[in-house]
Amino acid sequence: MHKRVVGSSMTVFGPPHLLSPQAQQFHAWKKEFSVFQQKLYFQEGQNFTNLAVKAYEVELTVLRIWELLGDILFTIDALQGQFHWEEFTGHFAKIVDLSGYVLRQDRSLIALLGEILQMAGNRCRDRLVQSRAILLLGTHPYRDGIFDSVFAARCATAKAKLEQQGIAMEQRGSSCECKFDSMSICDDHRIVSVTKQSFSQTHNQVTLRMKTAYEVRQGLSGTLINIAHSSS
Repeated sequence: MHKRVVGSSMTVFGPPHLLSPQAQQFHAWKKEFSVFQQKLYFQEGQNFTNLAVKAYEVELTVLRIWELLGDILFTIDALQGQFHWEEFTGHFAKIVDLSGYVLRQDRSLIALLGEILQMAGNRCRDRLVQSRAILLLGTHPYRDGIFDSVFAARCATAKAKLEQQGIAMEQRGSSCECKFDSMSICDDHRIVSVTKQSFSQTHNQVTLRMKTAYEVRQGLSGTLINIAHSSS
């Protein structure tokens, strides 16, 4: 239906008639957005020379971020498992770069970017990109319904730390394919299940149960992690 060019941030869609209705709509929007940007002389990574266009630079950048997210969501193949996310490292890096720019212009726009940064902090396997996404979440407090950017950052940090501990343990001589330097985590040690166990109003903390892929397959209990909840 559509494919990714491995090692590239370019998404290649198949013939429109083979795509889902939602993917067709997104594909059509991408074309219109590209034409719109060209008409406004907008080029990624360059400053605007037209003052009328420059006034919309932040808004256009937000749309570019959502376009990158759409590329991921309409291309990801759940059947390929956790490792398929690694093909989107370039997308996540751009999302974090552009989000950092947007938030420097207007901190309140975390309301539009928080959940996207949460995905980058949880799914991206590049340690630098992952840590930058978590930092943006944690330093731009925002709450809306059940979403809490600071709490999301704490959860992503705990998840990353638990995975890194698993990698460090495997460096002692097992045949595991984890690689600490590149943050490549094998299909045994990736955290694939995070569930809420309890919430303590007294201590204002949430207890989460995190399980690796191996623990899920073996029916093991995983690890309990206590995470401080943001103050109301």
